[in-house]
Amino acid sequence: MQRIEPEIRYRPHPARRFTLLPDQVANTYGAAASIDGRGFRMNGHDYAGRANSGARILALGDSFTFGLGVGNEETWPAQLETTLRSDVGLPVSVINAGTISYGVFQELDLLRSSGLKTQPTIVVHGLYWNDFMNAAPPAPHSPSVLTADGYFVWDRPAGEENPIRRAASKVVSQSAFLYSLRQVVSQLGRREKSTDYALAFS
Repeated sequence: MQRIEPEIRYRPHPARRFTLLPDQVANTYGAAASIDGRGFRMNGHDYAGRANSGARILALGDSFTFGLGVGNEETWPAQLETTLRSDVGLPVSVINAGTISYGVFQELDLLRSSGLKTQPTIVVHGLYWNDFMNAAPPAPHSPSVLTADGYFVWDRPAGEENPIRRAASKVVSQSAFLYSLRQVVSQLGRREKSTDYALAFS
């Protein structure tokens, strides 16, 4: 998929390492994505008074919930909201709290720190197998995963990097299998102190 600037940007977070930059309209592989002032993806349609009436569903997850590569109206949280409102007639709002590259620890921390403030009636946690790779908090003093302008470092190879490494990084990042394999090898090489999260999700 082709990348179109500006792409979705992030800001550092003390517990989760990064979080979506609020109040932005950017692209995710060419599809427009709008992020509200809370740092949640918008559904692309606005229902008058929806925040004050009906049930509230919080959709938690990673890039599948966020909707990597699809427009605001095409994410599964947006489709769920449309279906419940139009087809079933329920005055419900669905809040898309999905964040690209989040794992279980980050998703649960987001739920605790800002997701519960939305006072959800129901929380739907969309899990994918690689979410469990980040079941533990980041190690103290971990290097930043963001560039100065708010992009992931793996999406923005350094200018002085070897051209062969840059080409290899591009191939790996565009192959789901190779990217997942690199993540598995990376996790197997980690030696971190066990935490409650690590034990709970190991």
